[in-house]
Amino acid sequence: MRNFGWSVIGDARMDNNVSVEPKRENAIDFRLDDQECFYNEGDMGKLCHLSHHLRRWQQFRNRLLYDRNLTAQKPPNHAKRRKKMSLPHRVVSLLLGIVLAIQSFTDAVQHNVIYAINAGGESHVDSNGIKYARDPLMGKTGTESDYGKQLLMINRVKPNDELLYQTERYHHDSFGYELPIAGDGEYALILKFCEVYFNAPNMKVFDVLLNGRHMVITDLDIFSLVGKGSAHDEYVYFTVSRGRLYFKEEDSEIRGGKVKVEFLKGYKDNPKINAIVLIKGYDEASLPRLAPLVSEQSTQDLHADTILNEVPSTGGDDDVQTDTKPKQRKTSGPKQPNPYSLDESSMMLPVFIAIGAFIPLLFCLCRL
Repeated sequence: MRNFGWSVIGDARMDNNVSVEPKRENAIDFRLDDQECFYNEGDMGKLCHLSHHLRRWQQFRNRLLYDRNLTAQKPPNHAKRRKKMSLPHRVVSLLLGIVLAIQSFTDAVQHNVIYAINAGGESHVDSNGIKYARDPLMGKTGTESDYGKQLLMINRVKPNDELLYQTERYHHDSFGYELPIAGDGEYALILKFCEVYFNAPNMKVFDVLLNGRHMVITDLDIFSLVGKGSAHDEYVYFTVSRGRLYFKEEDSEIRGGKVKVEFLKGYKDNPKINAIVLIKGYDEASLPRLAPLVSEQSTQDLHADTILNEVPSTGGDDDVQTDTKPKQRKTSGPKQPNPYSLDESSMMLPVFIAIGAFIPLLFCLCRL
């Protein structure tokens, strides 16, 4: 009896009871049920029947290997392997996208900003959502400065908006910016200033000209208005209709779809600008505003009214005296010097000069 490395178990005539059991990757046994049957040279009947099953086994094996090759060559389905997002995560992502879209739309509607630049500085987004572009005159005209960063704080603005008043552009001559116009309508031009260098009024005075004809601001002295280190905004309202600009009772022609705002050199130091915003179709109530400026005098009056309200009224003259000494408060900017206070020694200086000149003359006359 010869054994060819495979065996047949059971009745060879039962074709439906064939089972395949893989032992390793490319080796499979062919088995039937019940009894074993081996090849015998003398048993030709079984040999023929066995050859029939061998041909069926070869067909089955070839089909199995073919199916394995197709499975190996089939590209993987990445869509099925991708981890699906759960329903709560999808809902949260959708709601977040809707909120961001509504917020962006609301900001765009509330402030239709046509032009905004941070003079002397880089791009910035303020607390109102207005995006200020980098200064287009960087390295071209005038001098960009961030001297205002030496100050501890800028009054009247939020910490996020201080950068707009810390950087500036100034020039030893007149200079300006070209503002694009987006069709006919009402416009609001906001010019932002802050005195970061001088400690007294009448040290920096200049004018602002719009579209080459309209003097929108004259003799601007920032320190005299708000002091040092305090933000100050100037609002200029004008109308554009059929290619012409209307400011108060004057009008001028718009050329090239742009108007120019110029800062004119005055008789005191150099003109400057910290930031510019141009808004179209504005609602004056919704325009960005600075915090109110609290002056020293109004602060003292408010404090005195508070003290009077706190004094008890018992109707007697022997009441316990209340400490009415006003508390010192930090004012906006440094205290301005009194220009009328004169040193008495300066008044006596001409007298001393006259006496000094008269004594040598008297000595010469005596010798004669």
